Amino acid sequence: EHGLSRQDVYRIKDHAQQAILDGFQPQPPQQWLPEVPEADLKRGIVALYTIAPTSIDDIVDIIPVIWPGCSRSHGFIHGILHTAKHNAAARLEESDLANIDAVAIDEMFWHRHPILTGIDLDSGFLFSAEKALDRSGPEWVSRLTTLKANGLDPAVIIKDAGSAMAEAATQVFPNADQRDDLFHAIALLNETGRFLENAAYRAIKTFEALDKKRKRAKKNRRALGQKCRHYRPRMESAIDRYDTFDGLSEEVKVLLRLCDAGSGELRSAEEVRQRLPHLAEQIASLGSKRARKVGRYLKGRVEGLCSYLSALSSELSSCAQLLGDGRLVECVIRSYQANLLAGRGPRWQRAERQVELEGAVVELVEVSGSPSRLCRAVEVVVPILERRHRASSAIENVHSVLRPYIGVHKRVSQGFLDLFRFYWNTRKRRWGRHKGTSALEVLTGEPHADWLTLLGFPPSDPTR
Repeated sequence: EHGLSRQDVYRIKDHAQQAILDGFQPQPPQQWLPEVPEADLKRGIVALYTIAPTSIDDIVDIIPVIWPGCSRSHGFIHGILHTAKHNAAARLEESDLANIDAVAIDEMFWHRHPILTGIDLDSGFLFSAEKALDRSGPEWVSRLTTLKANGLDPAVIIKDAGSAMAEAATQVFPNADQRDDLFHAIALLNETGRFLENAAYRAIKTFEALDKKRKRAKKNRRALGQKCRHYRPRMESAIDRYDTFDGLSEEVKVLLRLCDAGSGELRSAEEVRQRLPHLAEQIASLGSKRARKVGRYLKGRVEGLCSYLSALSSELSSCAQLLGDGRLVECVIRSYQANLLAGRGPRWQRAERQVELEGAVVELVEVSGSPSRLCRAVEVVVPILERRHRASSAIENVHSVLRPYIGVHKRVSQGFLDLFRFYWNTRKRRWGRHKGTSALEVLTGEPHADWLTLLGFPPSDPTR
């Protein structure tokens, strides 16, 4: 009647039934992945390479994890990083180093390849991380001369025992006060103390094993007894050597502090000059190769380890005149030194150190007499104590952070060193006395944009 075939009727019925089902049955959600803005992708690549120790191959694998459906080739990532390194080097060349007053310079190595480093001790600005052919005097002179051309002229230089470094610093900055690093001296004492302690324990363990074997033996007990008698003096000598070294080491550490416990009188440079060589000779005479090394090191560093005390004494004398009370200054010194030691060192000394801190604070409150006078004394004296500059632990910290990166990259690249140095100087610090600021901001006194924007990688338009 209508000119339709049975197949057409069935087809129309199926379409209608499917339309009804589609209208009433829930549809699965469509998978939609937003496109990653190219600017944000580039920022992420530079951040992954610089903030964490990652290689380019690692970044290739990480990108699809962070941004599903997105991938980039090794060559693309290499090009982005090449641009970042070039921009970092250009921005670092523009740095004005004239405001730097106290620096620490040092060397670190990767497979015998030296890296000449330097940091501003007041702001934390890393002004040098230069790959060099060697660590000779001419290399150091060349690097320091370049830095001097950019305005670097420090009044204080902290260094270790490297002779080439010292000669170059004298040649380029003849008026600077060169001080030896307290960090290396304390680290050497602690390292040698652990070695001698382990040697003493090994001697005790060996003697106990011989004695135990002698008691259990059914034959040759006389021979084993002779071995025990011959080894006992060696054991006792090892124990005495460690005990003596530990006592002398503690005397050296106390001598290198600002003041003695219970007193706020600043230690004089003359006292260190007189006592430290004597302690060094006693350490060297203990009969151990490592002890002799420590003794020679301390004896050769006497002047450099005590030179800061003369300058500090002069500045604190001015504080006493300003506050009108020398004893108040001594109370602040005592509290400052006690606070440095509280909660540190061996556990059996912490209770004693806490008592010293409480006593120092009580004396400070009593001598100041009023909250306003106490706050005034702290505001005047503590900044001077914080800038006494006698250790290069800041640059050693940089080395400890930098080594994992070089280990991942398997080589030392000047481009990466420039990029790392730029990031170190422009990142916002999360703790410490400069919390919430960057080294560049403290050095220049001016705020700046985030470090990726400064490198030429601003974020994408937020409206996207």
